[in-house]
Formats: sequence, C-alpha cells, structure tokens
Amino acid sequence: MSTRGHVAVKENGEYTYIYNHSDSYIEGLGITLFKHYNNAELVRALVGLGNTSSIYNTIENTATSYREHINRDREERGTVANFRDSQRWADLRDYDLTWDECKPIVTDNINEVLGEAFTYIYDVDASKWLIACDEDHYRVRDLETVLHSKELLESLFSERYIKEYLPEFYEKCLSA
Repeated sequence: MSTRGHVAVKENGEYTYIYNHSDSYIEGLGITLFKHYNNAELVRALVGLGNTSSIYNTIENTATSYREHINRDREERGTVANFRDSQRWADLRDYDLTWDECKPIVTDNINEVLGEAFTYIYDVDASKWLIACDEDHYRVRDLETVLHSKELLESLFSERYIKEYLPEFYEKCLSA
C-alpha cells in the first residue's frame, strides 16, 4: 500500500503541483522536503520533473537504468519522474506515459491541490513549507511547526500508528 501525496509550489497566487505515489507521510516525504528541498529553486526543479513514484534527497541524474536506481540504498537515491522516463531508461518501457499525463498541474484553486493523504506546499513568498493532511481535514499548517511540536504530532497522528512505533515517529519528526 502506498501513501499518496501532492507536492506544490505556491507562487504569485498560483499552485503548481505534482502527484507523489509512495511514502508521502510526514516522517517520510515531509522530512525529506523540509531538510533537502528548502528553497524555491529546488522545489521548482522537483515539481518540474512531473509526477513521481518516490521523492528522495536529491534530483536523480546519475543512474543509467531504473534497476540501478531502485537497487541503491534509499539515502543514495535521487528523485526521478518514474513511469515516463522511457527515453532515458529502457527498462521503464512498461510505464511509458506521455508528458501530458505526468506534467505538473497549475491552478489558482487550493482545493484542487488538496485531496491526497498528504499535501505539501512550498510558499515562495513566505519561504516555508506548509502541510495539509486528511487526518486534519486538510487544514493548512506550517510544516516546521508540526514537525517540532510533540503535542501537534500526537493530536494529528497518534491514532495512525501502532503504539510501539510512536516513540520512533516522534524522534524522527522532532529531530528533523
């Protein structure tokens, strides 16, 4: 099962966003975006890739095949626009989608951006990440505030995880 999400950049009253298929939960994608995509240039480059399977610490540019990419340790992987990069990686031909099917979507309506389990929005004017999730009825919050508040983490996510995982979850978020 995958935790689906949207990643958006908000600029000049418009949202440009993409779909991310896996690991969109806060202690995965939320921390990755907060730590590694912390300025408008990086976020624009990430969103410019189009829809992704998973988002990692850097934008991929060194793997010669999808198999090589996926067999790397998670920390060594970069983000690629999986499912459509058949021009570059012959072993992705089964996922040969067109750019029109995967390209970023531009809208001025935030309700179009929300709707997946997690939505992350980089607000260029404020130079910060925002988060909205289904468990919080898509209320838009400051990502840094959520990550660094055990009380908010508990109120939003304690029912999501088994009790044994909660200490590890809190530690990952609070130390981000």
